[in-house]
Amino acid sequence: MNDKYLDKLIRKSSSGNNNTVTAKRKPASRSSVNPYSFRSYWKIRQQWDESGIAIFAWSFVYALCFLSLFFFFIMPASEIMISLRIVSTALCFLCIIKIFYYHIKTVFTYPFYIKWEKRMPFNVYGWADLLKYDGFSNHDKWLNKCIITLSIKASSEYYVNAMKASMELFCKDTNRTFDKYYSESLARWDFDNNVLDGSCNCIIIGKIYRYITGDLTKIHKITEMIESVSIITDNKILVAPEIETSNTADSA
Repeated sequence: MNDKYLDKLIRKSSSGNNNTVTAKRKPASRSSVNPYSFRSYWKIRQQWDESGIAIFAWSFVYALCFLSLFFFFIMPASEIMISLRIVSTALCFLCIIKIFYYHIKTVFTYPFYIKWEKRMPFNVYGWADLLKYDGFSNHDKWLNKCIITLSIKASSEYYVNAMKASMELFCKDTNRTFDKYYSESLARWDFDNNVLDGSCNCIIIGKIYRYITGDLTKIHKITEMIESVSIITDNKILVAPEIETSNTADSA
């Protein structure tokens, strides 16, 4: 029996990407970072943060609404002016919510992140160790190789195709991150059978978290085919800095 969500994954999947530049290998080093701290959660959530353009747009709209509100308050009171004040005030609050939505959502969802893998409908191994490398919070520091192994029950060809589609889409989305870094020595994400592997930093770790709690959890609820997800790394740290753009150059 077909499912709309699985059909969407299969249709959406397509071939991946490729790209390049330079990274330096550093000796392996582990840190005492708390993988369930608010700081760790903040870092991994940055990969689906609101774009800078969106924040600027909402800030611009807020400025216009605030100026309009000020103008309406200095004008003589009338029914129309009172209505315009109410509308402008509401729009100002809406803009503030949109501007700080990312921060507000992070605060309110953090309690659900603590020991999140214990609440998954399948076993998740290795998450805490994944975050315990030296420099985790620095997105220029990468783990050379991260391997995610899915233990899958025997299933129909349709379910297997849906799972492959989800892995392909994960790799395609994750590999876009490499375009922003000097990535010649980094391993882009790929999959073979039920194993995904590639280099990762805190941004990609966020994508791994979202993949497990999102696509894999939804697929399992439909198919009940996932027994466990295991994450291991080679503990080798690379330094691959972000490619400098005109914006980063100006802010430096």
